[in-house]
Amino acid sequence: MKNILLFLVLIFLVINNAKGQDLTGYVDTQIGSKDNGLESGYTFIGATYPFGMIQFTPSFFSPNKGFVVTQLNGAGCSNMGNFPVLPISGEIEKSPNQMDKYDKYESIKTSKAGLLSVIMKDGTEAKLTTTKRTGFAQFKFNSKNKSSIIIGSGINSNEVSDAKVIITSNKTAEGFAIGGDFCGTETKYKIYFFVEFDRPAEKQFTWQEDKISSGLQASGKNSGASFVFDTKKEKYVNYKISISYVSVENAKLNMKSDGLGFDFDSYLNENQIAWNKALNKIQVESVNRDKKVQFYSSLYRSLIHPNIVNDVNGEYMGADFKVKKVQKDCEQYSSFSVWDTYRTQGQLLAWLFPKKSSDMMQSLVDFAEQAGGYGRWILANIETGIMQGDPTPILIASSY
Repeated sequence: MKNILLFLVLIFLVINNAKGQDLTGYVDTQIGSKDNGLESGYTFIGATYPFGMIQFTPSFFSPNKGFVVTQLNGAGCSNMGNFPVLPISGEIEKSPNQMDKYDKYESIKTSKAGLLSVIMKDGTEAKLTTTKRTGFAQFKFNSKNKSSIIIGSGINSNEVSDAKVIITSNKTAEGFAIGGDFCGTETKYKIYFFVEFDRPAEKQFTWQEDKISSGLQASGKNSGASFVFDTKKEKYVNYKISISYVSVENAKLNMKSDGLGFDFDSYLNENQIAWNKALNKIQVESVNRDKKVQFYSSLYRSLIHPNIVNDVNGEYMGADFKVKKVQKDCEQYSSFSVWDTYRTQGQLLAWLFPKKSSDMMQSLVDFAEQAGGYGRWILANIETGIMQGDPTPILIASSY
């Protein structure tokens, strides 16, 4: 009973008028990211935005492939992991193929809400952050001459069924990928991307499986693009990526809507403001730092999914694979692990974020109307059918 009362005291410290604290440093994103099987939380260490579209992180399931932009947090099966980007000191001499022969990051410098900084085995430093719909990376290379950045289009954390990449200039590329697998269920979602660098590359090429090509397009599984930069004097290369489930043009719109140029600190500042606003919904006073880390790391994990899937213009891909548009001032959400969340997280979000919760519940109703029934584990615009029971009506009723 005492523990329940203490918990209620913490919860009722939801202070709307109190001065906001910087709480991002109390979030340890490494919690739950180690070990395997039931000993692990299957969490990711990278950067994301509260309920945001991008999860910019080393995938729990393929950390050697670099940094992906879609990843479920806490799911016990390999999933998504689209469009991995990997910075490498030196030039690529052979095709990256599946991108599975590289080393994962060597060490972690910083890992907190909205920011990840790691050192690669070759000494390259990678810093990651996100806005609502864009991932931003700053790479500081350790090379004395050239450096490469490889971007996988036909690669994710399990397997894609089709993909395409087009190099559109010496600093931009775009394309799409289709599908993957989640807990043994095929998930044929289509996802588009657009990437841009802050300066021109010296050269660029594509690859497909074990063949490198000077052509500007590549298609199919195990394909991608590489950009080579002169890093003899200028060691930094900045990289942005936006995604869309509707079109490349929408991905470009999503990136353009940020209006932040190529300044890493501007992106990070916007991210930290968003996280502090979200985390300050509950303010805990304590001299015990470990307890605060435990509390805010758990709260942070509760504010990642469900995440938005509509673009800045309101468009999203429906469960019937037709382009839809949200109502004014609304968002469309996915990544619904309803079987795992209908008893607890749903009620918390309805209390702390009533407008977002309402949009989430409407998203579930919209999905049911488009698909012919309620989903219980929705990924992108796909009902995976994972887990048992009929939890979604309970979640909607509880949230209401």
